[in-house]
Parts: sequence; C-alpha cells; structure tokens
Amino acid sequence: MIVYMFHYVKTDFNYYHYDLNLFEETIKYLSKKFKIISLKEYDNFNKNKCEIKDKCVMLTFDDGTLDHYKNVYPILKKYGCSGLFFIPSSVFNKKVLDIQIIHQLLLKIDAKILLKELLIELKKNNINFENNCEENSEAVFKQLMQYKLKYEYRKKMLAYFINKYNISTCVEDYYMNIEQLKEMKKHNMFFGIHTDTHPRLDILTKDEQLKEIKNNKKYLLENNLIEKSIISIAYPFGKYNEETLDILKKEHIKYGFRIGGKESNNSLLINRIDCKNLSEEVNEKIYTNRK
Repeated sequence: MIVYMFHYVKTDFNYYHYDLNLFEETIKYLSKKFKIISLKEYDNFNKNKCEIKDKCVMLTFDDGTLDHYKNVYPILKKYGCSGLFFIPSSVFNKKVLDIQIIHQLLLKIDAKILLKELLIELKKNNINFENNCEENSEAVFKQLMQYKLKYEYRKKMLAYFINKYNISTCVEDYYMNIEQLKEMKKHNMFFGIHTDTHPRLDILTKDEQLKEIKNNKKYLLENNLIEKSIISIAYPFGKYNEETLDILKKEHIKYGFRIGGKESNNSLLINRIDCKNLSEEVNEKIYTNRK
C-alpha cells in the first residue's frame, strides 16, 4: 500500500501546498491506477491478512485546516473516495497552533527578513544563536520558532510577530469545526490523532507525550469522531521515539503514520510519501497525454 501525506490544498498560496487545480486530476489519476481505501478498509485488509501493498493507496491530511473541508472533502466525496484527516484538539479550545501562525508569517513576509528580526530580538534578550545556515533562512526560522528556542521565548517572539504583522489568531480562519467534521464522517471520511497542541513528541518527556496523546484521543472519542478499535495517529513533524511507541501501545492506538523511513511490519510505523512526489507524477502524466 502507498500512503500519501498532504497538508494545505489551495490555490494562490505562496507557502508549501498542493495545488487545488491539480487535486481533482490527482484523484482521477489515482482512482484509475489504484483503489483508494479508507482507514476502515485498510483495517479489514489487515484483519483478513490480504495482500494490499501494490493495489491500494490511502490519502492522509494533517492539521485539520479549513481547506480540507472546503477544497478536499467535496472532491473526495464527488469521486466516492475516503480520506484520513489527523486533527489536533487544542484548536477546539480557540487556540491557533504555532505552526499555522508561522506559516502565515512566511506567507506574508520574506523568510530572510523574519529571521533577521528574530535574531535581533533574541540578541536584545541576551539569547545567542549563531546562524550557520544563511542559505536557508526559512528552515532556520521555522526550527527556532517551532522547537529550538525555549518555550517562553518562542511564545514571546510569536506574540511579537503576530502584533507587528497583524496575523489573525481567530481559530475560524484556520480550522474545520466539529459540525464540519461530523458531516465529513457521514460521507466516509475518517479521523485520527495529531496530538493536542502539535509539538515534536521526541523532545518531550514521556509524561508530556502521554498528556498530548491522551487529551487528543479523549476529545475525538467524546465527539464520536474516531472508533476505539481503529485509532490512528500521525506524528507531528514526523517525530517520535521509543517512549512514544510505548505510550501508543498502552493507549491501544492501532496505527501510527510517520514520514518516510525504512519499510516496517510495525503497524505504528507506517510510511507516508510527501504529496510533492505525487504532484510531479500527475503533472508528468498530464503533460504526456497532451503531447
């Protein structure tokens, strides 16, 4: 089985995304080449020990962003396909995740400018950081704002940038709501855990990881969005460790989706392929057909 990983599916979006104008063509292309299966179908194949590796594809979407309801869901529904959407739960408490704020900043402002400002502000606060990767300002900025800086400094700098560049902190601007998720569930869409606040699990203590996972699981179960027998998780940033896997086993989480990695028979280490590879494949197919 091939599993593809998507984040944003939009048009006219400067930041990393899958082009909406290509998405419907992609679904048509995949439908001809594979059987697009749901999480439930995948689970049934496993129970019956069916050979599915070369016959099926699964589509996964991270972060629960609003474009998944507005853009992805209607196309999947149109072609009778299923998607697996990984939902962080803190967004339902009116909290916009740091990652979406960072993406909005990078959408509006050149990464070199943002990094320069960040380093100046850090210096004012006597926080030293040597930028040894000037050719990739975006990567450095993201790393600092996502996990390399201490939590209190990240929050302080995020507030600084939000205020300076007038970045929205309204949850409704970013994420799907419960009513939309329940509508999607009625039409064969499935949901999974993406932790409560979307941190890198591998840099948290085991207790912190447990809290992130349990809070997310509890919320999705209470709102009848996931089934106890087939709970799945996508690791934020693709990061996890042995403590993560131990927690998942104890919490009866059946499937874990990561980014790349060696082939594994472990159901908590299912590989996903970035959708960028898929877009290149579909574009090549369209170009060939038009010649």
